[in-house]
Amino acid sequence: MNRYLLILFLLPIFLNCKEAVKDEISQIQTYGNTTENTKISAEKIDGAQTYEISFTLDKPADCMTIDIESAQLQKSFPVQNIPKRTFFYIEKKLNIQKQKTGSADNYTSLARNFTNDWELYSPVKICGNKNEPLSTLDNRL
Repeated sequence: MNRYLLILFLLPIFLNCKEAVKDEISQIQTYGNTTENTKISAEKIDGAQTYEISFTLDKPADCMTIDIESAQLQKSFPVQNIPKRTFFYIEKKLNIQKQKTGSADNYTSLARNFTNDWELYSPVKICGNKNEPLSTLDNRL
């Protein structure tokens, strides 16, 4: 199965992630977690801690939309959700034969939710191209 990698950064304490696949919404996946329970990425972006979320599509899709809502939970009374800006990019894990010396996974970038000037936009819609295997949104390796 192809694996997709979501790299998130900033310091959100609470993540709530939704992935809706296809305009007809034939597949919906929802993910909720805290940064305490989310895998920390080895990569830092602009010096900030980053987190990884991996998911696999149940079946191939023409397009998918990804939106992330994140908030910091205030620890004092009254408890409040404080919205946080969350930057992310989406990568597709590639099925490339490993070189004798290289064992690292290979990824290709599909999309991100920010511009070169760090301006956010959301949600992010990704559409694959069946004629370009690197951008195909499927569940096969």
